[in-house]
Amino acid sequence: MSEVHARLSTGVEGLDSVLGGGLFPASATLVRGAPGTGKTTLGIQFLCEGARRGEGGAYFTFEEFPEQIYRDARELGFDLQALEQAGKLQVITLDPGAFLDEAIRPGGLLEELKREIGLRRVVVDSVTLLELALAEKGGRRTLYLLRNALHRMGATSLLVEEGAPAEGPSAAEYMVDTVLHLTYDDFEVNRLRHLEVRKHRGSPFRTGKHVFVISRQGIRVLPALDRVPDLTVGEVVPTGLDRLDECLGGGIPRGSTLVLNVNSKCNYRYLLGAIAAAHLRQGDGYVAVRSAVRPPAVVAMVLSLYGFDAARLGAEGRWRYIEQEGRPVPPELEPYIIRVSNEFDLFVSPGSATAIAHGIGSPDGPRHWLWSLDLNAALHTLKQDAVVKGWAEAISHARHRGDTIVGICNFEEMGPAMSAFVQRNAEGILRTWFDGRYQYLQVQKAPNGRVSELMVIEYTDAPPYLALW
Repeated sequence: MSEVHARLSTGVEGLDSVLGGGLFPASATLVRGAPGTGKTTLGIQFLCEGARRGEGGAYFTFEEFPEQIYRDARELGFDLQALEQAGKLQVITLDPGAFLDEAIRPGGLLEELKREIGLRRVVVDSVTLLELALAEKGGRRTLYLLRNALHRMGATSLLVEEGAPAEGPSAAEYMVDTVLHLTYDDFEVNRLRHLEVRKHRGSPFRTGKHVFVISRQGIRVLPALDRVPDLTVGEVVPTGLDRLDECLGGGIPRGSTLVLNVNSKCNYRYLLGAIAAAHLRQGDGYVAVRSAVRPPAVVAMVLSLYGFDAARLGAEGRWRYIEQEGRPVPPELEPYIIRVSNEFDLFVSPGSATAIAHGIGSPDGPRHWLWSLDLNAALHTLKQDAVVKGWAEAISHARHRGDTIVGICNFEEMGPAMSAFVQRNAEGILRTWFDGRYQYLQVQKAPNGRVSELMVIEYTDAPPYLALW
């Protein structure tokens, strides 16, 4: 791995994932929180991970004696005294002024530790006391001198700061590379701790408040935006949209149902087009079900943007369109139009006569099919009970055949009961909406248990015609 992209593990389970891989070497991280939030524990764990990896560490404290730090560490299962005796780290109590002098002085204590134990990791507990003790020199200047001294040495540092994040950003937050806020809430008779990354210069990170626990093994972070995964996920079809595929665990699983929750202002044409094109490239068939905004001519036009001719796909038995009675279609597409009164009839039984008559599920046709259904359109023409029954049967039989369903709908227009039913029966939910300036996309449910961060959609001039940021 190149130095540019190298990361250092924090040693805290779950935190490296939240940080996009860990901390950058020679970076400075501010750990801010009220008393009892776990700042000292995080610092101890960070140093012990360094010792395990052969990276010397030093814990500098201005108000606690080493024996107190040893005792606290033992309670968490970390033997700092043994690591000191092995020459892997040191716990040092110093006067704040003496510490700063040693940090910035050529040949000072930090440089001695670098020679003696290969100092690579430093914890300073706390910069709050350092600023108070050296207020006459200027708190910001003090932090500036310390940060630069540690950086020149190539040391990766955790700087502990007392303070509640609700008080607003401190001066130190502007000067460091990474900011971690530790907080807690009283939950009934228990205390629920949270960690939030507020800044991580040069790296993406997982936003939001992440629950963490402190046990005999130290801190463990439970990344937010996760759900209980579906362990039955098998073969997936990548969409070709890297960020979306990452959130979905590689792509859309065969035999799954994905719901696309849209608002009336957004354009989902290219998102659906990219998904359809991905399945067609895998040799699947594609059935587009009637929609007021996606008539056969529009679906054919979108497919052509991705290099597919709908009429040719139809002739090959790989494309069909379920149309409502009486609506005209282009003559070249007419042979591949299925006109039924209830679009769910084709799902009633695996390999139904109606479906096979149109080449869907035939032994000579594609093994798998992608179906796109406009659920709101179905609700306008069918009774809700019929849609509920048809949707449940469609999902059941699609899973049996290994087919994939993309249901397009607007939860607000559906109403709470119907939208809850649709969400319960889907393995994946994508929400996309336009707010008048930007269009957004978020994976709100995925078979792998992930829920994504908010992504902005940028439309481009070349396939897949959209990018996610």
